[in-house]
Amino acid sequence: MKKKILIITIVIICTALFLVKLAINKKNIDEATKPKSLNIAVPVITDTVKYITLDNSFSINGSFSPSHELTIMGETSGKIIEINFETGDYVKEGQILARLDMDILNAQKQLAEANLNKTKSDLSKFEQMIKTDAVTQQQLEEMKLANINALTSLTTVNKQLEYSVIRAPFSGYITKKYIERGGMMLPGSPIAEIIDINTLKFISPVAESDISRVKKNQEIRVTCDADNTIEFKARVKAISMKADESKRYTVESEIKNSTSNPVKAGMYGTAFFYSNGTRQALVIPRSGLTGSIKDAKVYIAVGNKAVLKSITTAYSDDKIIEVTEGLVPGQMVIISGQINLENNSLIEISKKK
Repeated sequence: MKKKILIITIVIICTALFLVKLAINKKNIDEATKPKSLNIAVPVITDTVKYITLDNSFSINGSFSPSHELTIMGETSGKIIEINFETGDYVKEGQILARLDMDILNAQKQLAEANLNKTKSDLSKFEQMIKTDAVTQQQLEEMKLANINALTSLTTVNKQLEYSVIRAPFSGYITKKYIERGGMMLPGSPIAEIIDINTLKFISPVAESDISRVKKNQEIRVTCDADNTIEFKARVKAISMKADESKRYTVESEIKNSTSNPVKAGMYGTAFFYSNGTRQALVIPRSGLTGSIKDAKVYIAVGNKAVLKSITTAYSDDKIIEVTEGLVPGQMVIISGQINLENNSLIEISKKK
């Protein structure tokens, strides 16, 4: 028994020593393969953060959206026996898109009409009979209620017959088809998506620094990125009262679409807002931006180190970006070489612009 315990103890100790040895070896391997931090200065090019004079006019990118966009929904149930549209078709307001089987509804309508005529006739008789006390007042009231119920039933059937013929709510293009002939329609089920692009909305996110220069009913110019020869006169119709997470306000402008070369919904464009006067703006070269406009960051040179800073931007074009928060005049922003940088990396300024 003692011998067995001794053997087990020896096995446990050997196993523990083996695991310790493995852990030490792994640590040594990790240390050997760990990248060495080299104190090598990265050559960079810098430029000075400075104020410049900008025209109060500005431009902003945006996208075209349909003035009307709707998903047509079923309002009754029945079997689809006729479909008169396909995806991409242009349909006119009131045009019949589909029909449901109405045989049962027509039979219900005939029954409802007959019931209504009967209750009308009976009610007329009861109104005469009440004068001679041939019926009680309660019986007369019950007949009036029966007449109302018959009228309601007929109205309901007529509405269901009306809903069994699906019509286009406005003129536009069918962008999606959800139904097929022979299928069943239920109340609330989608039938088709339709958009009207005769009149377009141009949606543009305007920066906080520029929103004060945008007014309702202001006339602007809009171009299409897909075809720069397409140009529209537009009018500002709505300005959001709340900024999004990137501190931009949604400006919605109305455009009359071209009939010969219409712009499609979803295309991108540029809106030009014109305003008198000039202003002073703190700017950096666009090449100094690290990341996106929504999460803008730059590296600034502090001594022999590159410090990563978050900034808030406003106006921008293909050359400069206006900075509203995060930088001050005179700081040196790195505009080249930042691809090799991390926060607090050593740098060597090879050129100042």
